[in-house]
Amino acid sequence: GAELDTSTTGIGDGADAGNIIIRASDIVSFDGQSNASTSVAATLTQTDGSTSEFEVTGDAGDIDIQARSLSVTDGARLLTYSTGAGNAGDIRVKTTESVIISGIVPATESVLFSGTPFENIITNTTSSLILSGTGGFGSPGNSTGKGGNINIETGILKLSDGGAISARSLSVAEAGNVNLNVKELELINGGQDFTKASNTGAAGNITVNAIDTISISGFDSRLPIPESGLFANSSSSETTNAGNININAPSVFINNQGKISTETNSGNGGNINL
Repeated sequence: GAELDTSTTGIGDGADAGNIIIRASDIVSFDGQSNASTSVAATLTQTDGSTSEFEVTGDAGDIDIQARSLSVTDGARLLTYSTGAGNAGDIRVKTTESVIISGIVPATESVLFSGTPFENIITNTTSSLILSGTGGFGSPGNSTGKGGNINIETGILKLSDGGAISARSLSVAEAGNVNLNVKELELINGGQDFTKASNTGAAGNITVNAIDTISISGFDSRLPIPESGLFANSSSSETTNAGNININAPSVFINNQGKISTETNSGNGGNINL
């Protein structure tokens, strides 16, 4: 599949990965197109084989996109990820019309970064995904980098058919926050916006500011959490806190198994503020 990536294997000052910056007057599209081909824009830290991945200290870069609209479909992914001591980057998207994230396809060996933690966010499938996260390839408990934040400003934000926005941490540090400033937000048929902690780091917060409506409806049985929704959860067996979900909108519609959740196995559950 098509790839656009920056990476670092460096140790010490100045060893950060580069940023991905896209400025377009019209449409920016990442489309997986088929089961055997996935488009990826990624900035990450990784080992070159001469050092352990946990010794890499450089930060992953940021992804910054401004356009009329953005679509991430059919298994395509935008990723900023750190597997070592460095931090994940931030993702910033600003469009005048819409952001569409939709579709999952069966995972194949041709998918970039096969075997990494974000490959398995959806079991046996590859999700259309915008992700900032941390965690090691082998033992994520040794990773110490912080997750990055995801900030999206657009008119219509639609996540459907397994499409997801994710700020997650598999490391000992906290996950990033997700901030959405939109006219309308639609999460349908397994569309999900989540921040998640799977180690000792806390989950981040989700803030949604909508001028018009927020609609959450439906599910996708292929997903580990099948419901459409907003999730700021901790799935760790350690004592970790869930995040908070803050919603500012004149109308919020939740039906057909749609869900808003701040859960933890051990620790403090988050607040949901409407």
